[in-house]
Amino acid sequence: MSNSNLLQCPACGWTGKREDAVTFDSALECPICAELLEQASPEADTGDSTPLLCPTCGWTGGRSSLRHVEGDRQCPICEENIEFVE
Repeated sequence: MSNSNLLQCPACGWTGKREDAVTFDSALECPICAELLEQASPEADTGDSTPLLCPTCGWTGGRSSLRHVEGDRQCPICEENIEFVE
């Protein structure tokens, strides 16, 4: 995925595709913290080559959006643990 197609949240660091953002009053907001999104910098390292899917709530996004709690990787929406093969 080209970084030119990515948006980034300056508040929480979420990086993702336009279709993963929330549209509110014609502005694109972060699906995690609701801050306004910016175009990701060309050197942004997302580690998001394979999109993830939460089996509980259906959230899709990249590894950079996951919450890290006590060694577990959690969905940023429902906090369900998400497992994937490195």
